[in-house]
Amino acid sequence: MLTPDGLRDILVKGTRRASQISRHWIAVNQLLDATDLHALEKFKGMSIVDASGNEFPLLTLKTEVKRFGAAGVFTFESIYVGAI
Repeated sequence: MLTPDGLRDILVKGTRRASQISRHWIAVNQLLDATDLHALEKFKGMSIVDASGNEFPLLTLKTEVKRFGAAGVFTFESIYVGAI
């Protein structure tokens, strides 16, 4: 998942949290593809709690998402590296 600290691999319990991460990635891609420049707004203030109870905020700052994207921090394959 993409946090303010960069790309993080986390283990989540349940499909609800996994779906939230998936929807966030879709919004990130919409921003980077310029198909929806406001897609990340609905994720402001949202965090994901991992299986151990640690909380990770979702990155919603457009400039930072674009910076990570331009730096090649994440690719389609990197999103699903830990998926089972």
